Amino acid sequence: MNKPVRKKIKSTYEEFMEEKTSEQKEKYEEGYRDFLLSEMILAAMEEDNISVRALAKLAGVSPTTVQDMKSGSKVSFNTKSFFKIL
Repeated sequence: MNKPVRKKIKSTYEEFMEEKTSEQKEKYEEGYRDFLLSEMILAAMEEDNISVRALAKLAGVSPTTVQDMKSGSKVSFNTKSFFKIL
């Protein structure tokens, strides 16, 4: 007995991305990565109950660097700074 062929149900994300060009997909993914990084920093700060200034002092970076990473406004930073902050 043959099993009926089921059509794969697409997620909302799959449908959304299906309509995008390669350039649009790349731009979306970059923005999403930046968003995730800022969320990781926010979560770490909340978990440790630490302020921007205190974190900057501990990490040896400027408070502006921490604030920019936290808000997602700084999209170009070096890995060393990021790992110091985390």
